[in-house]
Amino acid sequence: MGADFTYNTFPQIRVNQSRIDEWNALADTITEENEDLMDNQMLETVDELIDFVKDVFKAFLCKDEFGYYNRRDIALIVIDNIPHYITGGMSWGDAPSDAYEDMDRFWEVTQYLPMFDDLLTKWITEDHTTI
Repeated sequence: MGADFTYNTFPQIRVNQSRIDEWNALADTITEENEDLMDNQMLETVDELIDFVKDVFKAFLCKDEFGYYNRRDIALIVIDNIPHYITGGMSWGDAPSDAYEDMDRFWEVTQYLPMFDDLLTKWITEDHTTI
C-alpha cells in the first residue's frame, strides 16, 4: 500500500483580540458534552471540551505573530475570490504537516459544534464581501 496525497484548506480571516474574545465567549457557553468530538479528542469533561475549543483557535489562527505566510507548511491560494490557506502532502495514514493537524482540529470543532461554524461563516462574510 502506498501513500496518498491529502490536503486541507481554510478561508483566510482577520484575527484580532475582539474575535479571539468572541470565540472564547462562545466556547464558555458550552454546557453539554458532544460525544463525537469528545471521543475523537479523548476528552472526558465539558471543561476539557471548552479548553480544547479555545486551544484549537489559538493553535490554528494565532500560531505566531507573523501569520501563516512565513510557514513552510502553508501556502495562500485564492478560491472563488477568497484567499485560503492550504496545506498538505503525502500521507501514510498520518497528518502530512503540523498545519494540517491544526486545520483538521479546527474543522472538527465547526463540524460538531455548529455555533462555531455560524461564527466562522459570519467572519468570512465580513472579511470577504465586496461592496
